[in-house]
Formats: sequence, C-alpha cells, structure tokens
Amino acid sequence: MIGDGHTFVRTHDVYHSLPLEAFWFGDELRIIRASADHRSLLGARIVGLGAVSIGEANQRIQSIVAQGESRWYVLNESATQLMKAETLRAFNIASPSGAVPIRVEQNGQPIRNLVMPLAPGSKISLLDIVTPLPFYLQRPDEGLWFRDIDDATVYASFPNYNDLVQRAAALIAHLKARRTRRLVVDLRLNRG
Repeated sequence: MIGDGHTFVRTHDVYHSLPLEAFWFGDELRIIRASADHRSLLGARIVGLGAVSIGEANQRIQSIVAQGESRWYVLNESATQLMKAETLRAFNIASPSGAVPIRVEQNGQPIRNLVMPLAPGSKISLLDIVTPLPFYLQRPDEGLWFRDIDDATVYASFPNYNDLVQRAAALIAHLKARRTRRLVVDLRLNRG
C-alpha cells in the first residue's frame, strides 16, 4: 500500500500458490505455465476466480500492488498475486475451503476447475506453453547471465543481484574478448 515497488513483503515462501502461472495479454489473463495435473489449462484465458470475474478480481487486489511503478510491473505483479490463495481469500475472491474455483475459456468453450494450492515454498516443475522459452524466462532465478545472440550481439538478463560483482566481471570480459558491437540488457524480471 506504500506505493513503490521497492517496499513489499515477500510471500513466496509463506503463501499457498496455485500450480499455475499467468500473464496479461492486453486485458486477457492467460495461463502460460501449469503443473502436469493442469496441463490442459495451458493457453486458456482465465475468465473468473472464485465467484467473481477476472476483471473484478484484478480490481480488488490493486491496493496491494505497487502503483508507482511501470504498467508492466503492475501487470506482472497483479498476475502473480492472482495466483496466491491467501490473496484470493483476503479479497473475498475465493473461500477459505482449500481448492480455488477457476473458470477459464479454452477454444471458446467455458471450463470450470478446482485448483488445489501448493504448500508454501513448494518447488514443482511447471510445463511451459512455448518451447523454447524466451531468453528472459530461461534462467529466472540466476543472477546476471548472458549469451551470444549472433556474432555482434550479446543478450544479458539481469533478474537479480546474486553474485553481481563476479557475474558482471565475466560479462565485461566476454564483451571485450569478442569485441561485441551490441549489448541487450533485459531488466524485465528485476525488482530493483
């Protein structure tokens, strides 16, 4: 509620997450990653959570999403919060009973599912809607990492500050050794 993306409470090891990951495409929230049990939902458009529409659910949670950040930050954080059981319960989107009712539309057909949240801190493999993944999603938990795109271009992803001094030194050495003409630095997953 403070309003900036640098002031937040980390909840990934405390809250129950749905075994799904969603992404906003315009005003449509679609499932882009899912556990094996929910692979049929990949690509589906979420139309409702609990008893409310996805638009209403998104409006309800905005008070806990930092609004002083970029539009993309707000969209990403909103999608993340909408996959947290405690968030859904706190905003009267889902009941405290356990499973979260999720309504999706797949190929124009409405589908209803009950999705059981994972225990806090659970690590499971999620299936991706596309392969290979875009560069920025390939190693999201790693600190600064890089790869060559072509003979003249290096792509560097900077999602967090883990081992930054060593990783930055390796990047600089790589750039000098190959006389790179272009460096693409991707900050999409960097929370500051």
